[in-house]
Amino acid sequence: MFLTAMLFSKKDLFVTPTTQCVLVLGRSNFFDAHRIIMMNRKGSCSKKSGERVKKISSIFLIAVFLLIGQRSRAQSNVDSCGNAFGAVFLWEQNMENLGQAYDTMQWYIRHCYVNANAGQTWGGYNGSWNTEVQTQAGRDSIFNFVLYGLGLRSDDRWFCYGVPLLCVKYNNSNQTPNYRDNRTIFKFLLDNPRCAFNIRPDSAGYLDNLEGQWNYWSDTSHKGEVFDSTIPTLHDLGLDTLLSLAAVANYTALGPQIILSASIMENPFQNSTNVALSIGREAYMNIGVYAVLGQQVAGVGYNGVFEQGSHTIQLDMTNVPTGTYYLRMATANNEVQTLKIVKE
Repeated sequence: MFLTAMLFSKKDLFVTPTTQCVLVLGRSNFFDAHRIIMMNRKGSCSKKSGERVKKISSIFLIAVFLLIGQRSRAQSNVDSCGNAFGAVFLWEQNMENLGQAYDTMQWYIRHCYVNANAGQTWGGYNGSWNTEVQTQAGRDSIFNFVLYGLGLRSDDRWFCYGVPLLCVKYNNSNQTPNYRDNRTIFKFLLDNPRCAFNIRPDSAGYLDNLEGQWNYWSDTSHKGEVFDSTIPTLHDLGLDTLLSLAAVANYTALGPQIILSASIMENPFQNSTNVALSIGREAYMNIGVYAVLGQQVAGVGYNGVFEQGSHTIQLDMTNVPTGTYYLRMATANNEVQTLKIVKE
């Protein structure tokens, strides 16, 4: 019934491709009915049906919302989730009511993500974009919602099917991609072992953007220049959040090595020391210090993105008792290194 209340207005309702007046949504959460009378489309509905729809009032909608709470929350959610996705599918098939489809898909992801099919859900959300992608503010809003949605579940398919939608932020108003930035996102997917099941589409996405970048470059005036095939880092694109989401995901597959080397520059030490790191590829890392019995030392360590190259991290242990500790470094693909450190 949530869908019914959310989408009804005094003058605008939805239709199916098979009938001009009725959309079969299954059991209604409020009336226990199986049909919703819709407005006249192409003049084929009876005048009486059209008049009935027009008489739906704001008072009715408020009553619907108030009475939804009287039903079992579990049953209400099941009904609403099924109805919402079914309506979005019909709208997208017929290229109609896309504004309502967009809002409904956001509601669906917020409330129905637990049992949602990952591929269908992200595909449905992608297909609902219409006016939102025509402004940078709209594209930023979609981008931020996708990041939010990715954090709702940690399984591989939810994550790997959703990440490509982040490319929307780097398109322009006429939907021309920023090929270089998009390549960074697909490169991340190809480097991520948890997305290996989807390697063919991800490879195609990466190569399509590389080809598009080359074609755009060759069509403009670059005579005598060398094609720049480099890509920005995820950090450059403001995607630290994506790396952190990958870091907390529950998976154990190993991919290309990230921590090429790690060493303590002064060990033993008195108050502070430095950690020298060589990073093979951009990654989010958790660095913590632990006592011998496994308790983490509060306020010592670092959580964040490391770009490829050499890095130095300072460990300030001025307020930590003397003794033996362990420095633990963990990356997004469960790569872990541990070093023994001694404070004198």
